[in-house]
Amino acid sequence: MTHITRALLALTLASTALIGAALADPGAAVTGATYLCGPTSTYSCTGGGYAGVDPWGYHGSSSTDAAGRKHNCTAYAAFRAAKNGSRHPGRNLGDASAWASNARAAGFVVDQKPAVGAIAQWNANVGGAGSSGHVAYVEQVTTSHIVISDDNWGRNVTTRQRIPRNSAGWPSNFIHFADVRTAGRGGAGRITVDGEGNLRLLGRKRAGTAHIRRGVIGEGWDSSWTEMGSGGWAQVAITADKAGDLWFIGVKTNGQLYTRRADVGGTGWGSFQSHGTGWSTSSPPAITARPDRGITFAAIGASGRIYSRSWTGTWQTRRTHSPNPDWATTSITNSGNDLWLIATKRNGSLYTQRATIGSGWNSWTGHGTGYSTTTPPSITARPERGITWAAVTASGLLTTRTWAGSWGGRTTHGQGSWA
Repeated sequence: MTHITRALLALTLASTALIGAALADPGAAVTGATYLCGPTSTYSCTGGGYAGVDPWGYHGSSSTDAAGRKHNCTAYAAFRAAKNGSRHPGRNLGDASAWASNARAAGFVVDQKPAVGAIAQWNANVGGAGSSGHVAYVEQVTTSHIVISDDNWGRNVTTRQRIPRNSAGWPSNFIHFADVRTAGRGGAGRITVDGEGNLRLLGRKRAGTAHIRRGVIGEGWDSSWTEMGSGGWAQVAITADKAGDLWFIGVKTNGQLYTRRADVGGTGWGSFQSHGTGWSTSSPPAITARPDRGITFAAIGASGRIYSRSWTGTWQTRRTHSPNPDWATTSITNSGNDLWLIATKRNGSLYTQRATIGSGWNSWTGHGTGYSTTTPPSITARPERGITWAAVTASGLLTTRTWAGSWGGRTTHGQGSWA
């Protein structure tokens, strides 16, 4: 189903918004799929505050229902991706049937791995979609099914549907603009969410072995654990990248640092990647998903210097963040199109550093002195924009500070005695 002319395709991104076909009635065309909400001409089955308009401009070619409400699957998908913090693709992605190839060309990860926050994409005439294909937002991922929400051009309805794995209605691709994910941070026991929406718990035993356990939402924890190597770990951490793959990082008691990647839903855990020796065994490494693809880790060497290294399909050259060997603790996160590093010096001074993908790292921003040199600061992306960090002072005060375009004031949470 398409009404797009060649002339419209030639228009600029500012004035062009291409349609996506409606997903056919799952009771008839998509084997085993179930409506959880709708079909309804209102926006009640969608999420994120959607009201028919998206910041990427696809609503310009939406169809309109009797009440004047706009409907377009690409508009809804663009709205949710942008809401999750995705950068603009920099191009018109076209009909829904072309979104996978065009998103891949724009640098986004496209694969067959569902993830919460990803965009499910159907090729033309697949799974109930028409000749223009279809896109939808992935709300939930389990071992047996996914739940999607969508808007529909032409039919002028929104829906929420449960689609079983291996069914005729399974999407052709999943586009990872800005998946919803809890990223791991350095430490002795951490938890993250993989690309299938399952919890992954990492723990380090006193004997130095590291173990990972999967928790399936609604089903409980697996009975067995996966051991990471032969032990000897001093510090460990875990995260998941935007493709849904798991990443383990650890420093052994002899100062060797390793990473290991798991292809979730595919080949499983790969081999360990060595990053050399001479790393701190007392300061935990930190690791985060990158806004574009892969991961970046930050760690302190035994000399006290901060280093980071990124994997974006291949390992990039290690970066030194300060020539001065006087750092004690560090952490890292991603927010929108940025990476954020936070670190404490041995003299108790706290600093942050921001990098925009494609532009490199900015200079350090100081946040004063008197912070703990043994308790690592924490940093996280905010739901709307920017970051908030939390740190404990040497006197035991718990403080936070937020950047949302500019730095706000510090907030102290209660009195002392925090550790």
